[in-house]
Amino acid sequence: MFEDTRQRMNLALETLIAALDGLDGRLEDAEAPGEMTLREQLSHLLGPTDRDLPALLRTFSAANPPTIAPLPDGAPCLTLERERMTLAEFADALRLLHRRVQIELGTLPPAVLERRRARVPGWEAFLGTDEVPLETFVLLELETHWMEHAEAIDRLRRR
Repeated sequence: MFEDTRQRMNLALETLIAALDGLDGRLEDAEAPGEMTLREQLSHLLGPTDRDLPALLRTFSAANPPTIAPLPDGAPCLTLERERMTLAEFADALRLLHRRVQIELGTLPPAVLERRRARVPGWEAFLGTDEVPLETFVLLELETHWMEHAEAIDRLRRR
């Protein structure tokens, strides 16, 4: 099961990095007025600086699933450091996050990936439950979410 997840995460990262190609100097551009800028989208994908995703994944439990507050849609997660980051630095930070999550998942037996869960309020609307298996959480965060932003960034490129 983890191999499929790894491949899907890899494809999402490759797609996202490819979408960034040639966008140097456009970090402050947005697809449309009121939309997130490229800088805000990339910072959003990295998440809040106080949220260490691999450490968060270690809190998932079969016996006592923690409750994880989902990031609000469109939360830019900007910091002073991220305000100064280059496109290449964002790409490197996304690669590092991707690698750290894969390392974390790679330490777990496949059965554990399914048993460990967390509660994510609000996700029951599209999952049918707020109790989310670890592997599903990772795919929603680092595959589906990243692919959605890759599409938005590609639209920005064509603008």
